[in-house]
Amino acid sequence: MIKNEIIRNAEERFPSGFLRAAEEAKKSTFVTSNRTGCLVRIGAAIFSGRKLISSSYNQDIHVFSNDIGPWHLYHAETRAIKQLITKEVRDKKEMRKLSIYVAHLGKETLFKKSRPCDGCMKEIINAGIKKVFYTIDTFTYGEIRL
Repeated sequence: MIKNEIIRNAEERFPSGFLRAAEEAKKSTFVTSNRTGCLVRIGAAIFSGRKLISSSYNQDIHVFSNDIGPWHLYHAETRAIKQLITKEVRDKKEMRKLSIYVAHLGKETLFKKSRPCDGCMKEIINAGIKKVFYTIDTFTYGEIRL
C-alpha cells in the first residue's frame, strides 16, 4: 500500500542510488543488443541504508532455444528482488531499511520515466522494501513510501 508519493526536482544532482541503477541499465544494452526491436534500458539497485545489497537490469530472454518464437522481458526490479531473496536478507531491522532505485536510460536524455509497473510494485511490497525511487526525466525523480 502506497502511503505517500512525492515528485522531487533533482536540480544539481540525483541521489547516488540512481548512479548504480544507471550502471545496471547500461548492461542491458550489451546483453540484448543483437535483438531487433525496442530495447528498454532499465536498471534497479536495492540498498539497505547506504549499503548496496542487490542490483540488476532488464533482460530479454528467449522462451524457446531455437531463436524463433516469443521473447519475455524480465524486469530489473524483479530480477534485483530475486537476487535479494537468494542472499537471504532475513534481519528485520535490515529489511525495514530497504530502498530500491530504478533508472531508465534514454537515447537523447539522461533519464526517462521508470516508475515500476503494477506487477513490480507487488513484488517490491512483498519483499518488504519501504522506499521506491524512480527517474521521471533528466531533472526529476519520484519517491514512493510504502
